Amino acid sequence: MTKQKTFSLRVERTILAKRDDVFRAWITPELLKQWLHAGEGWTTPVAEMDVRVGGSFRWGIRGPDGGTFYEVGEFVDIAPPERLVYTCRFEDDEVDFEMPKDETIVRVDFAEVPGGTKVTLVSDGYSKASERDDHQNGWPGFLANLALLVERNARPTSTSTREAR
Repeated sequence: MTKQKTFSLRVERTILAKRDDVFRAWITPELLKQWLHAGEGWTTPVAEMDVRVGGSFRWGIRGPDGGTFYEVGEFVDIAPPERLVYTCRFEDDEVDFEMPKDETIVRVDFAEVPGGTKVTLVSDGYSKASERDDHQNGWPGFLANLALLVERNARPTSTSTREAR
C-alpha cells in the first residue's frame, strides 16, 4: 500500500503590532470579518467560531460576483497568544468554480519580534500541488489585510525619549 503524497505551504509575515492584538484579530469574529478576504470587492459576511479545543468554526467568504464559499473546521490546539491549530476544509458552496476537497491542518504561530509579531502559517495536507499553490498565492493577501487592520489599530508602545541638550 502506498501512501498518498501530500503538499504543504508556508507563509510568513511580520506585523507591526502586539502579539496579543494579532492573535485576537484571528479568533474574534468581528475582527476576522474585516481581514479574511481576497481583497477589493470581497467580503466575509459569516464568521462563526467556538474558540476552544474541539470547537468548530465556519467562515463565509463572498466574491465580487456574490457567490460565497465556506471554510469549516475544528480547533485542535490553542495556546493564546502564541499558537492556533485547526483543521480546514471547504463546505458546499454557492460559487461556480470547484473548491478543493482536501481537509488540511493549519498551524499559525505568533512570535514576538522587535517591533511586532512574526506570523508563520503552515498548512499541510493538500493532495494536489496546484491546490497548495492557489492557497500559497492567496495567504499573503490575507495576511496583508490582517496587517492593515491591526497596525491601523495598534496601541503605541511605550518608549522613552530623551531630548537633546
